[in-house]
Amino acid sequence: MMEKGQKVALLAIGVNLVLFGLKYTFATLSGSIALDYQTLSLAEKLILSEPQVIEMQNLMGRNSGRYKFIEASIILKTHDLDKANFIAHRIESNIKMQIKNSDCKSIYACRTW
Repeated sequence: MMEKGQKVALLAIGVNLVLFGLKYTFATLSGSIALDYQTLSLAEKLILSEPQVIEMQNLMGRNSGRYKFIEASIILKTHDLDKANFIAHRIESNIKMQIKNSDCKSIYACRTW
């Protein structure tokens, strides 16, 4: 049979484990939130500085730990798929160079009709 001191010690360990679990879960969830305004604003500026971009329809970003993920939907002047792909990759590279720990998950290039 356990002594009273052992029960108290086990209870204290159990409470600490639960609190640690809650703290870890909250830290993980809060780390995966939307990007700050300054980072999104810089991403927007970098995308719109590309001469072939007519319009940006959507821009989203999120944090995951120390990494920043950016997605955008843009409309380009070109109708050529290879050229559009080249421009999208150039924008992604520019964002990766200018924004620390960033990764452009997707730049969706749409053409005008």
